Amino acid sequence: MMKRIFLVMAAAAAPLVFAGQGHAAQSLPAFSGGTFCENTTLDPSVGQGATSCNIDGAGATLDLLPAIKLTAFAEGPAGGLTNGSAHLTYYFEVTGGAGVVQVPIIILTNMSTSFIGDAGADAEIAVDADYLDSPENAIFRASQTVCANSEDNACTGFSASFSGALHLTALSGVAGRVLMSVSASGVNGGIADAYADPLIEIDPSFADAGLYKVIPSDGVGNVLPNTGVPEPASWALMLVGFGMAGAALQRQRTAVRVA
Repeated sequence: MMKRIFLVMAAAAAPLVFAGQGHAAQSLPAFSGGTFCENTTLDPSVGQGATSCNIDGAGATLDLLPAIKLTAFAEGPAGGLTNGSAHLTYYFEVTGGAGVVQVPIIILTNMSTSFIGDAGADAEIAVDADYLDSPENAIFRASQTVCANSEDNACTGFSASFSGALHLTALSGVAGRVLMSVSASGVNGGIADAYADPLIEIDPSFADAGLYKVIPSDGVGNVLPNTGVPEPASWALMLVGFGMAGAALQRQRTAVRVA
């Protein structure tokens, strides 16, 4: 049976194989990340790359532009194990306005995992909006994990997918950090895959949203991948729509009770 194989956010199993240049205007640290592939029945059994790796039965990709996307895939050979993984750490800053202001942000993300047979996959994202000054402060951290695994209880407490928004408060002019990883593992014909993407935007419901913008590390995109996540401005309209629909439904139920 497959063991749950979360990549710790530092991704110790996959060495950092590339780095970008920090965004000079905001003095943001450089991004770092890489991909790692393994097939225990091959010689050599390991492959890795800056943005992709592919070894028989395992693969991973890391896209930075125009949008961030991490993918991993594994199909286990008979009598062997395959792993595919990708990880990324990058930084961002909320700019605009005057002075240091608490600005609500949203992290729109799609995350998915799946498996067939003896296999497992997981994806993680953690966002520290004030990682330099108070990384341990829960007020400034948001995270999401998804998991799918053939082993009983390996993913207890986790869903196999997530599509929505994480809410967080950032400080304008203070660097934040995003840590991401995806991994997939298969044994004896088992197949697994994992996917994750993020987009960080100012919460459109914030009264002064128009005064601020999000700047990522140089070389890292912060646009919406074509994966079905609504545009940032659409979230406010969707919330209004949900509220109107709920109110209408409540009125309908009240009318039925009166009748």
